[in-house]
Amino acid sequence: MAKKAAPAAAPPKGPPPKGKSAKAPKDKRSKAQIKADDNAAETRKMLDYWIKLKSFVILAFGQQPLSEDGEQQFLALTSALTKQHRTLQQFMPRDIDTSGQAMVEMLKSSVSLEHLRSLPEPDKKKLYEGWHRIYIPWRAPPAPCVSSPRGTSIRSRRRWRWT
Repeated sequence: MAKKAAPAAAPPKGPPPKGKSAKAPKDKRSKAQIKADDNAAETRKMLDYWIKLKSFVILAFGQQPLSEDGEQQFLALTSALTKQHRTLQQFMPRDIDTSGQAMVEMLKSSVSLEHLRSLPEPDKKKLYEGWHRIYIPWRAPPAPCVSSPRGTSIRSRRRWRWT
């Protein structure tokens, strides 16, 4: 004889008992710290997109055949980069150089992978060097803050050198 399965217990109704909250623990960071962490995450996302762009540029400069799927991914990436750049511009201080204009120009000139492949060698070299000129400041450590005579914070434009 087969045993009958026991009926499933119904979930308790009403609020949870005192002392056993169903809520997640409260974040102990300040609002400014939460915002700074969110901004850092957006910046990392931008850097990840920029690195992916390099892999597409290398693919376009190579000899492998280009696929329609690759073209679509490239266009989606350039669109995401443009949107991410706009997002970063909203919270980045104006005195921080984000290479924004150079980035926008590079994305405008990168119409498709097939277009990049058809570029003459000097233009390919210029595009690749431009990618690095934008990438290097994004990877560099932030410049130290210096107090100005008026008491406002100024970022140094000095380049970091590893000695």
